Amino acid sequence: MESTRQSRAQAARKGAAAAPVPEPEWELRDTAVEYVLDQVRSGLPASAVTRVHTTLGLKQAEFLRLAGIKPRTLMRRRSGDERRLTAAESAPVMRYALLFRRATEVLGSAVQASVWLKAPRPALGGCTPLEYASTEFGARAVDELLGRLQQGVFS
Repeated sequence: MESTRQSRAQAARKGAAAAPVPEPEWELRDTAVEYVLDQVRSGLPASAVTRVHTTLGLKQAEFLRLAGIKPRTLMRRRSGDERRLTAAESAPVMRYALLFRRATEVLGSAVQASVWLKAPRPALGGCTPLEYASTEFGARAVDELLGRLQQGVFS
């Protein structure tokens, strides 16, 4: 009887799903080109998506739309063994993280940066900087606009 109880307990343990391991917390530590390239090429942890969309003050669905990542893809990445994005998926996430950091530096606070990035800008054809930055070329235009603001040029 004792061996039957032990076998049932072992079977239950084998059949039970392992407790999910929490994703490592990610943050942008440096803006040096070598660091950024290494991070993107290695693939950011899936937790970077959460970190960036909450930092920007966006809902996850909106951020995924802007970054061009399908929700189901993110779900697969989060449940996989490595829990990492591909390089192609990491690039837009990093682009938005860098853009937010730049806006924060220029505008003086994270709150002001978030508000500015979400408001339509005439210099960007009436688009928000976040919408405009959905491509690398658009992100460059937003960065140039921030540079003009930093220099005090009316834009």
